[in-house]
Amino acid sequence: MGCFRRCRNGQGDETTATTTRNNKKQARHYLASACANNNLSSELVYDSKASLGRYWSRSLFFPASETPSEIAGWVASPFISRLVDKVCSYAGDQGQNTTEKLRIVEKKLSSIQITLSIAERVQARNTTMGSWLQRIKDAAFQAEDVLDSFHCLVLQAQDEDKGKVSSVTSPTAGSSSTSTTVTTTASTITSSGSAVKQPICVRKRFHFSDEHINELISAVDRLVEIESEMPMFLKLVEPEDKRTDQPIQLRTTTSMQGLSKFFGRVNEEKHLGRLLTQVNEQSSQPYDVISIVGIGGVENFDVGRLTKEMVQSGNLPICADLKSISSLDQAQWILEEKLKGKRILIVLDDVWNEFSSQWENLCKPLQFAGKGSKLSFIEKVSNQEDHYVVHNLIHDFAESVSNGEYFRIDDDFEKNSRNVCIPRNVRHLYVTASNILYMSLEEFKESKRNLRSLIISNAQEGSSSKRIASSNFNHVLDQTLQELRSLRVLVLHNPDGILPENIGHLEHLRYLNIHESRSFVNVPKSLFKLYHLQGLSLQTQDRIMKKELQEGLSRLTQLRYLKAQKKTISGIELIGRLRSLKELEEYEVGSNMKHNICQLGELDELQGKLTITNLQNVRCREEANGAKLFKKKNLNKLTLWWNHLKHSITSSDHESVFEGLKPNRNLRELCVKHYMGIKSPVWLSSEYLSNIHHIELLSCHNWEILPPFGSLPFLRILKIMHLKKLENIDSGFYGKAAEAFPSLQELLFEGMTQWKGWSGVENNQHAFSRLRDIRIKKCNELMGPLPLPPSVNKIKISVSDLTSKNITSCEPEDTADVNTFFSVQLSLDGLEFLIRSLQTSSLATVHVLDISCDYLEALDKAHEEWLQQLTSVKELHFTGCLELTSLPSNMILLTSLESLYIEQCPKLELLPLMGLPLSLNKLTVIRCRKTFGQLCSEINTSNNTTVIVKEPLNATKRART
Repeated sequence: MGCFRRCRNGQGDETTATTTRNNKKQARHYLASACANNNLSSELVYDSKASLGRYWSRSLFFPASETPSEIAGWVASPFISRLVDKVCSYAGDQGQNTTEKLRIVEKKLSSIQITLSIAERVQARNTTMGSWLQRIKDAAFQAEDVLDSFHCLVLQAQDEDKGKVSSVTSPTAGSSSTSTTVTTTASTITSSGSAVKQPICVRKRFHFSDEHINELISAVDRLVEIESEMPMFLKLVEPEDKRTDQPIQLRTTTSMQGLSKFFGRVNEEKHLGRLLTQVNEQSSQPYDVISIVGIGGVENFDVGRLTKEMVQSGNLPICADLKSISSLDQAQWILEEKLKGKRILIVLDDVWNEFSSQWENLCKPLQFAGKGSKLSFIEKVSNQEDHYVVHNLIHDFAESVSNGEYFRIDDDFEKNSRNVCIPRNVRHLYVTASNILYMSLEEFKESKRNLRSLIISNAQEGSSSKRIASSNFNHVLDQTLQELRSLRVLVLHNPDGILPENIGHLEHLRYLNIHESRSFVNVPKSLFKLYHLQGLSLQTQDRIMKKELQEGLSRLTQLRYLKAQKKTISGIELIGRLRSLKELEEYEVGSNMKHNICQLGELDELQGKLTITNLQNVRCREEANGAKLFKKKNLNKLTLWWNHLKHSITSSDHESVFEGLKPNRNLRELCVKHYMGIKSPVWLSSEYLSNIHHIELLSCHNWEILPPFGSLPFLRILKIMHLKKLENIDSGFYGKAAEAFPSLQELLFEGMTQWKGWSGVENNQHAFSRLRDIRIKKCNELMGPLPLPPSVNKIKISVSDLTSKNITSCEPEDTADVNTFFSVQLSLDGLEFLIRSLQTSSLATVHVLDISCDYLEALDKAHEEWLQQLTSVKELHFTGCLELTSLPSNMILLTSLESLYIEQCPKLELLPLMGLPLSLNKLTVIRCRKTFGQLCSEINTSNNTTVIVKEPLNATKRART
């Protein structure tokens, strides 16, 4: 079984090959696929390392970097001690006795954890251990449910405390405990005079119901019984367990090719070959990541060791003694020097790691490698995101190891039901919507009681199963959910599915996914009592439902991931309560306390990208400081957006707010929109953002002086657009470093209507050593020449006017024969600007010239004289020149020209009278006048010129636009 996948990540394209081998330790990783259908097999991944067995979402919800322990719960962890402390602070007279019992649960769970791990290892070889293992799991699961219930009481009490002023709350309907809280408020006055009310809890109590106490006693008794039997069990399994204690040998691999031949997987081999050789021009990184997913060998990820071994690679020119490299920092600097500009292939065999910070650390020096470099590594199958079907042998093996805990009722179940019975100890169930009626059968009643994961999905495409009526479906769903008391995961993928109104009893639920439901338009009020919920995915367009979610979601204080409409999430009231939230793509700042900028202050777990809109509602620097962006160390991309400008806000107001929005120094991308200040904040005018890779300044109309961006060592992409008051870029733009813009690869200026001058570096300072793409658009006042670096030796120029569009229709290989690596690709507006933008010394370095100008009729004498100075030009393109009637008369003097490409130039009729250069070996004509194409076809081919004519136009037919 094998497949490749392609996905996007922060370090270019990632392509994955999936392979498997019969490895018992990894069998449960395949179980997720065995328990789900084609559409859902990638959603839930089983964690075989957690002894109690967990599911957590990968592709549809939780990111691959999320570790199992973060989603799997907290059995036998320090959290139990913290829970007991919380219970003590909330409990009344019952607190001491309850605390003692919770301490017993903590101790017993910790002691049986090791036994449970041993039992899972042994039972794969000795099936007689299965029943004993099941008893341990049952006891552990029961204890976990009890702990969960007590924690839920604490979360409920905290929820009732928030926002209450001098109130006494009574038990809510369906509640099994009571809570009494006295709360007052204090006001914090900001420098702007605004008051922010902060609740202060004076006294809080809740009382445990008899049901809670009885469940706790039962769990303690069961754990005591299990613990008393452990010595006998350990004695019995000791001989079996010793078999697994053989030392693991690390497999040594080298780059030398052996004599063994490779059979099978021909398509995969060819595909992998293409991935290794192709260059991804769209990637912002010089290297692509190719991960081969399967069941690898031994985890041995050490950033220092791997970096040192790369330094010692024999394929690189400098070879350092491993012992002489004393630190990771030293190794990375040496590796950077060795890699600069070189195209490399790095293969990490039997090495992987799920922590993104370590991967990023390993990859830091690789950003200095040449374009087209590749990094390939073995990735564990548990990190897969693409669907694949498990081989029957692996499927059967996985089911046998699961010991009945996993079961699926799919579209073919009815045919095979005579030979299959639903296990009584099933804990994780997948069922198609058409088979949901099985959930209502009497013989399934006892099995449902232990369910911890339930996935209900649409029938597979092409299935012959009859669709069940929506009323019947939702009746059975409601009835089923009322009987599930231990559920952790609920996935409902059905167009007719409606979440029942009363789901508050699902207090253990960690993950809820309601997807593809057309009927789901009302939010159950009880949804906001699922205090343990960590992941929520709701896809709805309903306006009323959006408002209900925005008002209630802040009560779910354990939420880490929330997937819903962007506008729904950005308008959540009091979002600052969701302190565990890891993803928030957009936050809309409001003028009231429920939506102000300070709500972001406690969301320190945020990661990925964050866009903050409506910043005009932030009144001063102190309020901006309240967002505490500098504490959000896991944010990669930050967009700051002033939307609707207020006339009462001055440029100095913008400047003070911008100063207060200082991000963490780990930030990789920064985008600023509609900032109306004149100057830069201090933190952007220094080297504070030393890790920044990408900066965009958009429509900041008053900004007059650019920060010293040249001092940012890792800045690769810089886009500056519509800064209408900026008139000059001088030496301050480059900073004071010996080399300015050492990593910059892409530079864009657009819509700078007042920009007149761009001066170069001063003294002996170097700049733009890695610049590859520079585009200047709609900057009509700019005078040349451009300060291109002296190191530039190959330039590709694209010149167009303001109205022309890129209309090239052919495949890339048709445009040129020359496979050239360009130092700089330069895109400019208009031939006049082109002529004045390049210094004379740079003209000989132009290798490709692409002209696309709607209104160009012919090159005048000045143009042709300038063209004649392009002594190294190898390719000349005329694309979309709708009014062009003649080619340059002196083209024969372009003695280096190898390829002439003409597309959509419908008025061209004749070739130059003096002819074409003898060096020309390829002429391509597409969508031009038919007579012109015939003329080109009749060119004397004695010099072996290849002529290609496509899609000729009749004389009366206009070119397509």
